[in-house]
Amino acid sequence: MMQMRTLSSNLKLVSAVAVAGAVVALGVSFLLPGRYVSSAVVQAGGGDDPQTLNRIQRAWQDVASRRSLAELIQRPKLDLYRAKRNREPLEDVIEGMKKLDLKIEILNLRGAFRVSFMYPDRYKAQAVVDALTQKVREASRAGWTATPANLPQAPAAPDRLTLLIWGLGMGLLTGVVASFIRWRARWTMKVVGCGLAGCLIAAALSWLVPNRYTSSATLRVLPAPNAKGETGYIQEAEMAAWLAKKERDIFSDESLYEIIQRPALDLYHGKREDQPIKTVVGLMRKDLNVEAPHSHSAFTLSFTYSDRFKTQAAVSALVSKIVDSEVVVIEADLMAYHPPRSGSYDCASKTGNLYAECITSYLGPIFPAEETLRRPRTAESIEVLDPASLPETPAGPNRELVAGIGLFAGLFLGAYALRRKPGLNLKPA
Repeated sequence: MMQMRTLSSNLKLVSAVAVAGAVVALGVSFLLPGRYVSSAVVQAGGGDDPQTLNRIQRAWQDVASRRSLAELIQRPKLDLYRAKRNREPLEDVIEGMKKLDLKIEILNLRGAFRVSFMYPDRYKAQAVVDALTQKVREASRAGWTATPANLPQAPAAPDRLTLLIWGLGMGLLTGVVASFIRWRARWTMKVVGCGLAGCLIAAALSWLVPNRYTSSATLRVLPAPNAKGETGYIQEAEMAAWLAKKERDIFSDESLYEIIQRPALDLYHGKREDQPIKTVVGLMRKDLNVEAPHSHSAFTLSFTYSDRFKTQAAVSALVSKIVDSEVVVIEADLMAYHPPRSGSYDCASKTGNLYAECITSYLGPIFPAEETLRRPRTAESIEVLDPASLPETPAGPNRELVAGIGLFAGLFLGAYALRRKPGLNLKPA
């Protein structure tokens, strides 16, 4: 009877705390500001043209680039995320906008897609969608049509049902912990103390690990125009083959080690003193990442390092190598413009900027600018959508995650250490 009463009282306690958590979460949801979603439909046209989807993705890549969104956010008439921009770098604000508030949805294969944006101000949400559709139409240069953005009347967020479920779940967890404290107060408090100690130790150790920053750049690969002057699109298999070729050339051991040893970068200085070259290059390969998630001619190059300025400089160097690998300065153009000085030279093996610098050392100043003398080396051309970013906030270590792991490890070890041990079976003499 005593056990049943204890179980019944604990169930009542857990239920009461769970209900209280749900009520509190529901009340908080009414205090949160509403967020409105405005949308517009863009008709790309082209009928059953198989390249329609690629055109949409290419136009959206232009619109969703960091430069485009930064201009949109800082427009005086919009002035988006003002409070957030005062607390966080603009780069982080843009990433949050792309992940949470900005959305494109393909409606059908005939070129119709929806552009949506969520924001606390419904008038600004509408204005942003109108600006985005205008940017998309300008980027497409194909006479696409768009419906006017709607003015939302009711907020789409916060999701009160989700908050209610979260409140109920947190209330259940709190009620279970409270029932344990009531049932075995001393044991529970010791276990909680072990968990907090593990959390504090893990958090303190995480600060001994240096911060690491990630810089990224987005590039787009475009094949040569066809007879009509239209630029095609690289498909998934072609993109994979192109990236594989660049990995052999640009990301070869020699190329990466040349970047590592540049005086302005001097990457992995401590590692280079006591480890072989191949090991140091392997470390850089682990910190490099190339992603082509949608295979619509674009890919993202990122690099993670402990110095944010060197991180950006390394990505810029890699981007320059990729761009220079697709162009060459024709020697005949330079020689025709300016006769060579006396002396011998050998620049035939160099490309891009290195070729121009080599020739310039013998020809003197080059006018017009060297860019006007460049010619494509291959059929593809490279377009830099987003240059290398300068990271403001570290990408690692994730100290919140480390502290959470320490908390659960402390709870588990505390519960294991304080488990009940079997008592001695004493028999009467």
